[in-house]
Amino acid sequence: MIAFLTCALFLCGLQKSAHCQNGLCSGSRCFALFQSTANFHAAQESCSNVSGTLLPPTSVDEEVGSVLKRAASGTFWLGGQKAPHCSSVSVTLGGKLEFQSSPCVTQLSGFVCTYAVEEPCNDVTTEAGAAATYTAPMDIALNHTFPQGTIALAGKSGARYPDSKHLCFGRTWLRAPWNCEVLRGGCEHACNVTSGSCACPPGQHLLANLITCVTSRQNGSCPAGYEPAREGGCVHADACALHEPCTGEGEECVNTRDGFECTCTDGWVEEDGVCVDMRVCEKCEHMMCVKFKGVYACACREGYRVSTRDPARCDLHCEQQDCLAECLHKHHCFCPEGYIQDMRRNNTPYCTDINECEIQQQCEHTCTNSFGSFWCSCDKGYTLFDGYKCVHSDLAVTRQSPTPAGARPAAIPPYVKTGSVLGITVFVLLALGSVFCLVKHLSNRCGSLQVSSIKRPRVDIFYLQQVSTETYKKLSWDKSELQRL
Repeated sequence: MIAFLTCALFLCGLQKSAHCQNGLCSGSRCFALFQSTANFHAAQESCSNVSGTLLPPTSVDEEVGSVLKRAASGTFWLGGQKAPHCSSVSVTLGGKLEFQSSPCVTQLSGFVCTYAVEEPCNDVTTEAGAAATYTAPMDIALNHTFPQGTIALAGKSGARYPDSKHLCFGRTWLRAPWNCEVLRGGCEHACNVTSGSCACPPGQHLLANLITCVTSRQNGSCPAGYEPAREGGCVHADACALHEPCTGEGEECVNTRDGFECTCTDGWVEEDGVCVDMRVCEKCEHMMCVKFKGVYACACREGYRVSTRDPARCDLHCEQQDCLAECLHKHHCFCPEGYIQDMRRNNTPYCTDINECEIQQQCEHTCTNSFGSFWCSCDKGYTLFDGYKCVHSDLAVTRQSPTPAGARPAAIPPYVKTGSVLGITVFVLLALGSVFCLVKHLSNRCGSLQVSSIKRPRVDIFYLQQVSTETYKKLSWDKSELQRL
């Protein structure tokens, strides 16, 4: 339901941004001619914005040709591209069609979009003597095919106001007022989001069709389901306030022509007679919602996965080493988290997995790379903490706030007791004191040495030289004299 309502809003926006000159819904398809100047890529984007595509040249049959021939002359983009040229069709005066190949950057007169008709509706059921008129999105003509978003007005011929108003969705006609976010709930004046009913300006009230506002009667009785207003006129009889009958979860009471009706509040849908919360589906990025064990959750298209940061968002996802990058255009591409863009042959942008374990230290002990991410593990005897830290298993059990393994001080071996540590400390201090005293003693001795004690060794060295007998005797005498002195 949420996906359809969003799609309907897109169709409304398209009516404001581009004028649909002609179109037709027939069989399993719809197509529309837009006379809005654009190049090929802009035309592609405009069609894509409303879940459509450019009409392929091979699909231009007699029905399409009849619509194009009714249009003013011009050249319009079709699907098909062989860069730098793209397919187009030219409509000349007299209604002659000519297929062409134009440069893709050329601004042409418009483009032709095609849409697949999914879950169309059959004719709306009307009361006896009444008929229905149909209006498709963008005012496209209908040939017994009613696509989702088609509006049907049911009423008797010649009547001033319709009996009812309906919206096609999922092979079913929803009667107005429907969700206020889409086409103002089908109301003529305004839609009350809280009550889900149509509202009228002061001095007016709703007719029995629940969508049309008319001037209130100042005197006399009020229609069924209405009561006199204090300031005059008629207003809805507030049966919900009098009875408070809707007590189920997600239920709300809505005043009706015959009294009241219990419906599901905005964001809730009825399933098996109860209201189920679907508010999460309103925020789904890809407008996809799945039900699992009675609870709805967002889903993503192929190539994406639900974001771990936001369950309503979708992230690009790759399950292999290399994947094609997603590109809006040639120079604006995206890769999943944990991947980096790389250009391959033929200038094709790829996404290659980043090995986070090689970039920097991600884990205290062991880092294992995976596609788009990595994971940490610890050595035996340690427990993983906070995703990347490793804590000794004993500390992990006994401490509320474990200290990371890498930040712990060096442990003293278990066999070293407190007394041993004290003894070692005393021994080290005594050894340092002994070294200090020895150094001081040697320093004092060196300070008292005389010059003579330095010169004597030089004389002794001199007598080691080779000499004759006379010389030896002389030197011996000199040596005795020196000793005597």
